[in-house]
Amino acid sequence: MILALAVAATFASANLTEPPVIDIETKIAQLRVEKMAEQDVSFLEIFDADGRKVQEAKLLNIRQIIKRDVRVLAEEPEPQSSNSIMLELKVGDDGTMFLQPVLMVEMGGAFEIAQSRFELGAERQEAFQMITSPKIRVVAGQLAKILISAPVQYMEVQKDGRFSLITMDDGEGVSVEVAVRPTEQGVKFETLQIVLKEIVSREPVDGVLLDIGKPVTRTSTLTAQLDLPRQQVLLVPIQPVSAESGQLFILISAVVKE
Repeated sequence: MILALAVAATFASANLTEPPVIDIETKIAQLRVEKMAEQDVSFLEIFDADGRKVQEAKLLNIRQIIKRDVRVLAEEPEPQSSNSIMLELKVGDDGTMFLQPVLMVEMGGAFEIAQSRFELGAERQEAFQMITSPKIRVVAGQLAKILISAPVQYMEVQKDGRFSLITMDDGEGVSVEVAVRPTEQGVKFETLQIVLKEIVSREPVDGVLLDIGKPVTRTSTLTAQLDLPRQQVLLVPIQPVSAESGQLFILISAVVKE
């Protein structure tokens, strides 16, 4: 999966002169594939700035879920609470919903997975590939969307039998939509929606053995409303379906400008 060929930010309204304003940074990192092959990637540990372990989490194994062919909402999830994020997997109109815990890392802290550590603030992360880290400034309550995407091409057979090359601008990628307001303790995400779109297969083309048909995509959507304390960074892990793609980690920080 290739991301970060294009980065765009859009706003529902654009008035950046009214206080309060909030700086939002979204970092996307990917655990290198060879690390996933060597170690278990279902268990994550979080450490504070002093190196003390403060949280452990069992991550959802999306690939196992897909292998079980869970395609419809079989069980109504529990009501969403302030310490959970709802994950919805979709192929076409079918969807499966799960809940996963909200994870937060102290600024200056770290998290560890597959015996590989990601240190917040470090310039280099040997076991991780830094994909992108866009920053935006928004007015409190303003809806903003960050899109990181890569175009995808495929071949389509015309009526005369010739092939034409088609480009999908919104092929694969990640979008992050947020609306944030300041609180006494930090900020509140009134809206948080993260969408991962990836290619899982391609439609067959009659008479052609090559995998050049129109892409079939799978969408993973995470939604939540939550409070983020000062000096904390929201950590959202997402496992792509493809075994050729490493575990993704989205880190979101929000700082109110005085």
